[in-house]
Amino acid sequence: MNKPAPIAGFIILLICFSALLKAQKQIPYVNSADSIRFGIMITDTGGYAAASKLYETISDNDTNYALALIEDAIAKEALELDSDAIALCRKGLLLESDYTPDFYNTLANVYLDEGDYSTAVKLLKDTALPAYSNVHKLYYTLGLAQ
Repeated sequence: MNKPAPIAGFIILLICFSALLKAQKQIPYVNSADSIRFGIMITDTGGYAAASKLYETISDNDTNYALALIEDAIAKEALELDSDAIALCRKGLLLESDYTPDFYNTLANVYLDEGDYSTAVKLLKDTALPAYSNVHKLYYTLGLAQ
């Protein structure tokens, strides 16, 4: 009774599996809290582009991803990259996180920067304020838009 076929098959399977493990993309470790903290410090000195690059290193699987998105959207707004800021805010709104009111506020501010006051008013009155009536900065932004 010769059984070399099952052993050879197992060895080939083991070799293939180990090759797949080596081929996996290695994701570098990023301390998101430190990156965000440092990015905010850079933003405070006007280094919006450098801060934005830091925020973009944070994975969408990270627990601080929503915070990184809102900070990146704010940096993009300051850099007058309005379409990028809008895209980040819309992505952030899909997360339904604690930062959702901030995404609405930043999105409305970008619309204001573009001179699209009616869209900002509509967003705030119809969507943001009914859901977040206790967030006072939304009322402030509404006042600016009106």
